[in-house]
Amino acid sequence: MAARLGRTPGEAPPRFRPSQPLPAVGPTEAAALADRFQLELEKISGVVHRVNDASEVAPTVVRILQAAQDAADEAARGSGPGPGASDPSRPGPPVARWDDPLLDGFGIDAALEEAGWPVIRFRAGDDGRAFASRVERAFAGVVACDAAIAETGTIVLHSGPTRGRTVSLLPPVLIAVLRKEQIVFDAARLFRRLARAPMPSQVIFKSGPSRSSDIENDLTIGIHGPGDLHVILL
Repeated sequence: MAARLGRTPGEAPPRFRPSQPLPAVGPTEAAALADRFQLELEKISGVVHRVNDASEVAPTVVRILQAAQDAADEAARGSGPGPGASDPSRPGPPVARWDDPLLDGFGIDAALEEAGWPVIRFRAGDDGRAFASRVERAFAGVVACDAAIAETGTIVLHSGPTRGRTVSLLPPVLIAVLRKEQIVFDAARLFRRLARAPMPSQVIFKSGPSRSSDIENDLTIGIHGPGDLHVILL
């Protein structure tokens, strides 16, 4: 084989030389990163809800859902109110959420149940197909961010045994909880961070609501994923 390639047996491929490190750009302070993240996400139709304390997360989730349901009812309304959380005589549609320690401390389930939104969670040992079928009928998904990129307004989600991808992909409304200290400025910093830790089965990058365009460049929101993205920034 070496002869066919025109090499002598003693020759070896050139030693790999990594490229020079990328220069550090952008702010590093948490407050400045949060401001830039919000600016970029709102440019692409995402919504950022700033909260000052963990106790504000659950009420904010409820307010987001109620506003989204009211908007959906208004769009579908003919001569009378449609079903949903805006109709006090009926419970709201289900809300799917990750069974994740990052979400457990906010009291989200109790707040949703009190407001009439049934909560569905996938726990270890549950039937994955049955859960996915229930998520398909959910009005919203609630997840916890593992990181975010300020430069592009992107949230980053790691999949896992109880962090199913369906929760972030199937419901029309996605609510993500993000802490300021999780934000980095650019993708290069994020990939360096990922390289230092065990890699999950999948890393999801979401920059705003789902967007699709056909050959005529007609833009449609929400065809291949959530049409509304809300980030609760803590």
